Amino acid sequence: MAKRVLTGCGNCKRCTNSAVGELGRRQGKLLANIATVGGVALIQAFTRNCRGCGHKLRLHARR
Repeated sequence: MAKRVLTGCGNCKRCTNSAVGELGRRQGKLLANIATVGGVALIQAFTRNCRGCGHKLRLHARR
């Protein structure tokens, strides 16, 4: 189950998303990791997190 974010960002897809959307995102991430033999997880280990909510910055809307 997804961990609840106490300090969510208004423009973060994960902070403002429903449980169904979160399930779809996790399934897609799992399938991508299987298809790339863990390459996606390796890349995500080096991407930056948001200071406000802790999620990856790629989930934030770019303005």
